Amino acid sequence: MRILISADMEGISGVVDPTHVTSTHSEYQRFRQIMTDDVNAAVRGAFAGGATQVVISDAHGNKTNILVEKLDERAEINSGGIAPYGMIEGVEDRFDAAMFVGYHACMGTPMAVLSHTISGARVANIWMNDRLVGEFGMNAAVCGYYGTPVILVTGDLAACQEADAWVPGIEQVVVKTATSRHSARCLAASAAQKLIEKDSQHAVERLIAGKAPRKLQIPAPVKFVLELHHSAQADLAAALPGAVRLDGRRIAIPEGEMPAAYRALRAAINLANA
Repeated sequence: MRILISADMEGISGVVDPTHVTSTHSEYQRFRQIMTDDVNAAVRGAFAGGATQVVISDAHGNKTNILVEKLDERAEINSGGIAPYGMIEGVEDRFDAAMFVGYHACMGTPMAVLSHTISGARVANIWMNDRLVGEFGMNAAVCGYYGTPVILVTGDLAACQEADAWVPGIEQVVVKTATSRHSARCLAASAAQKLIEKDSQHAVERLIAGKAPRKLQIPAPVKFVLELHHSAQADLAAALPGAVRLDGRRIAIPEGEMPAAYRALRAAINLANA
């Protein structure tokens, strides 16, 4: 039973402010330790539930956040920023299930801690086959293409609600409830990690029992529309071969199977770095 864990940072226990997740700020060192602790809780739960292998994809920023020296020794980790599948690096190895730890809601979600979609500085909105989508939905859809259901999500209440809208019945661990984009009522980290461990175990046990939520599969051709914050960014993103400029800020990404469309979308966002 092979489990992939994608670990972002904005939805980690106690995180409420940009300084907590910015590597150049002194607060970041505290919260990368808490991130590691949240991930270790999920690893412990996965193995207790029956997993035989756990691989982690560090999914925040430059993807070198998790403290490898503090990582549960039974786990392996994909680390580093230039990776073909980004937040879900390794997904093409076809895992039995995935867990998303420390996730956040998409850009514009009310009462959601540090909500954004891929790049807060560039991306205003993304639609996947005409449905507004955030990081959870896109990553779950790529997992689904490879036959991997997402069985657990941890983060704030808004992130968990977004996940349940895409994958009904997913195991949810709400570690905080936002009172604004930069504030929340948070569980103590130790209490949150106990819940993460317990629910990770339960999620794997459900999977083994044949009761896991269905994998998210988006019919091909997959069509992404990317809306940037301003037209200069769209000027740059439109240089992607096959992209179509829809208006001042929106770009239609070349359609295709889920992995190709996803990677083209990420390339367009990288091009829009104005």
